[in-house]
Amino acid sequence: ERHAPDRGGHDAGPGPAPDLRRLWSDAGVEPVERVRRLELEDEHADQRRRRGRDVGLLCRRHGATLIYTEMLMAEQFAVDADYRFEALGAGVRPEDKPLFVQFAATDPDVFASACAEARAMGADGADLNIGCPQRRAREGVYGSWMQEDWNLCAALIAAARARCPDEFAITAKIRVQYGACDQPSTENTVAFAKRLEAAGASLIALHARVRGSPERRRDGAADLT
Repeated sequence: ERHAPDRGGHDAGPGPAPDLRRLWSDAGVEPVERVRRLELEDEHADQRRRRGRDVGLLCRRHGATLIYTEMLMAEQFAVDADYRFEALGAGVRPEDKPLFVQFAATDPDVFASACAEARAMGADGADLNIGCPQRRAREGVYGSWMQEDWNLCAALIAAARARCPDEFAITAKIRVQYGACDQPSTENTVAFAKRLEAAGASLIALHARVRGSPERRRDGAADLT
């Protein structure tokens, strides 16, 4: 009979056995179906984690010196040990370092807590994603859909910087900012980056396109001027 290890890698023991048949019956789910669902969830989580690490190792083999994770939700990462385990396993492995964990966040305290958890798991830094233009980001008002609120973006960076020691990097990803008549503005982009730097960001990554729309977020060549 199997029982799951705890997230620290120690045997948690079987503990008291719940009446699974009653629980599943109340939920209208057959026991065999429920077990298979759980197995598939674990299998998919393992596949995503392995795929992310494999991509990172491949990038390092071709000269990358820093790897970011996929975008994770800071609100969930800060409080959910299972979510953290799904993202980073038992912790960042030596061969994965240096590694920055990228977050979507809209609450300074939550972002700071997520950064602290990432540091505790061995990450070398945390990145605030202010560049994601996807539909889900628009609906949640995060990523590039909060880029007009410079005060909030600066507050997020400042809160994380205050919570974590200097050797733990706090960074941000941004896009080219809009100017008059919704035209790309180098001046506004530089001003935004400086605002984040003043708040405590140690590195700014620029996706050199404007936000556009969720459907046309990669249209046109990047502006590298």
